[in-house]
Amino acid sequence: MDFGVPRLTAQTVDIALYTGLYIDQDREGSGASTRLVPLDELAKQRAWPGASVVADRIRSAAHDNSPSEGILARIVECVDLSWDLPAKDSDFLCGMEFGNIHEEHTFYRRHQLELDAAEQVVTLAPGELLILDNLAIAHGRIGRRATRELWQLCLGLRSAEQSVQAEVLEAVAARFATTTAASPG
Repeated sequence: MDFGVPRLTAQTVDIALYTGLYIDQDREGSGASTRLVPLDELAKQRAWPGASVVADRIRSAAHDNSPSEGILARIVECVDLSWDLPAKDSDFLCGMEFGNIHEEHTFYRRHQLELDAAEQVVTLAPGELLILDNLAIAHGRIGRRATRELWQLCLGLRSAEQSVQAEVLEAVAARFATTTAASPG
């Protein structure tokens, strides 16, 4: 979840509700792809606690005091009360939780989630624009992009107060909590 789900630890926080990814028409693409994970598709793979519990666990993550959480794996970790990802220290870069895709898939399987079943991969061509709802779709990248190959445009709320932050947190928590695990077979 790029740019984060507010955790209500700051009086105000910027919230990017939408992200646009654009490759300039005059640029040659590197072939790097964008991974899209619709939260509803992922969440229906297993049972989750109720929405208020999901929100409380994201809000009170013991390992972090940042104003928002921007990594889907860390949100899953918060909800499941497991702290098996690397700690965020002063040298830690967002999105570097896993050394490779295999490690990432292993993490999600431990949390009863199969990324492959929910994930869609899109490779943008020069001149194409992809717009994402950050509260409904987690996204990431496969491969390396050339410098200035892709423009990332954000649309959202500047300095959202805690009441608005709470609405956003509750909306994301509801995406997980309103689903039930898929029945076997």
